[in-house]
Amino acid sequence: MVWTIIVLVSAAAFVWVAKLENKNRVVPAIQQTQPSAMVPGIPTLSGLLGQNPNIDFDARKFFALAYYSPITAEAEKNIKIVAQQHSPNDKEAFYARFIGVGLIAYQHDVTWYTIYGSQLAALEELNSRGLIPIADLKKHYDKAVIDYPKHTPIIRSISG
Repeated sequence: MVWTIIVLVSAAAFVWVAKLENKNRVVPAIQQTQPSAMVPGIPTLSGLLGQNPNIDFDARKFFALAYYSPITAEAEKNIKIVAQQHSPNDKEAFYARFIGVGLIAYQHDVTWYTIYGSQLAALEELNSRGLIPIADLKKHYDKAVIDYPKHTPIIRSISG
């Protein structure tokens, strides 16, 4: 949940600042078609595969469906302060790195929870109830099989 908020707020702040900076900057048309500069030493996956990035993100739809709150406004303000402190000459690069790291961390959290969610639920029940019959624990496995039918072989190998 926290990573979701961070990613959404970061994306909102990045797009807002990028729009402000783009309004004040004239960029030749040839530069707009080239991929953005990479940080030396950190290759992109698409670059390693010899492919162009496949970006199909609809920012208008994303922001139209996004939830805004006072926490969102506070996070946007704070990330601008952090960007100014840590990268005053290239805030766009800071925002891109911040979002990139946060987005991938969030995806890892989703993957981790998808894989281990049923085991965590079973452990939570064991902690609250103490010793229980194996049949009561198996309901967590059975729910995972229903929730993630495509991943059933993975769930079986982890659940033992």
